[in-house]
Amino acid sequence: MTEYGFSVISASDAQAALRTDLHLEGADSNDHLALISQALRRLCGILCPCSSQRITDRAFASLRVVHQDQGTLHDEIKFVLESLLVAGDIVELGTGSVADDACQQLVHCAPPSYLRLNTRVYLFGIAADDAPFLPSGVASRVVAEGSARYIDTDQPDHVCEQLFALGLRKMTSEEWFRKANYGKASHFLARMRTRLEEHGVDGSLEGVRVLEPSAGGWKGYPSRWVEPALRTGLHLIRAKRSFGADAWLLASLRDGVVERSIPLGGIDNTMTRSCDVAWLTQLAMDATAGHPNGYRIVKERDGWRLTLNFPLPLNAIRRLLHWGGHIHSAVDHYQTFWVPDDVRDVVERFLQEQCWMQLRSD
Repeated sequence: MTEYGFSVISASDAQAALRTDLHLEGADSNDHLALISQALRRLCGILCPCSSQRITDRAFASLRVVHQDQGTLHDEIKFVLESLLVAGDIVELGTGSVADDACQQLVHCAPPSYLRLNTRVYLFGIAADDAPFLPSGVASRVVAEGSARYIDTDQPDHVCEQLFALGLRKMTSEEWFRKANYGKASHFLARMRTRLEEHGVDGSLEGVRVLEPSAGGWKGYPSRWVEPALRTGLHLIRAKRSFGADAWLLASLRDGVVERSIPLGGIDNTMTRSCDVAWLTQLAMDATAGHPNGYRIVKERDGWRLTLNFPLPLNAIRRLLHWGGHIHSAVDHYQTFWVPDDVRDVVERFLQEQCWMQLRSD
């Protein structure tokens, strides 16, 4: 009769074994976001196409044993999944029906690709079943930092030639950044008003939430979602749907009742996400009303800590990643980035001119 032996190991031992299995031996052991990122990539390679909720649930079930604080794990998984979307490892494409994810916004794995930015060559994408797409000699040079993967080299052209020969897709900066200049806030808002007037649908909607306008303070984004109450005028709203996530809409309200609305989606013939169009619209509305959303920037030893009080669209986040290298953290729903000394002025000018934000010192 076969005998089986069991041993009890600590959470730290299990995490070390998981890091080895995910090929993170060379990564900073304190960078738990890199661990979550790599675990999510493996899950996406196995599960996709599927809903982001399914990935989040599976990741939580897998990582809760090795994570030090289960109370924050769920939020960190959602944050990292969004970071993988920003980085280009995964993409959201329309709605579809896959098993228990009927009529959901589905997440797909992006094809393995690379992008050269100065002396760094960034890697994106996930192969089917999370199969390795780099030989060990190249893979050993990859740095995992948060949700980012890159090769830092003094011969970037040579590295790019290697990756191209291995079959990875070459990505240009124009493809990765997409359009980021939408002109003045008032002009962008006028375009959105015209879309509502010309293509909107009359009629009330039930169970909506309204994103209240900025009052010029430092109120967190999640707490700005409120009941319609007796609000009147142009507002960004979310409405329940029979299946899938709540819809993003621009609406005209009177005394808390929706009179006319239009779903938000691609602009300028692009595949811009609905949430990105919504956030751009709210940024424009707040700036035009004289209460722009804000950012804070505080000196650190090796650069600056940039904190935003409102979400930015994907193309804007990618530019911040390009200038700073990584998302610093996400604390209390405020996104925080690291900014090097030599690009602070460029970053601030971008936030003020392209995102219509204002420096806050309060």
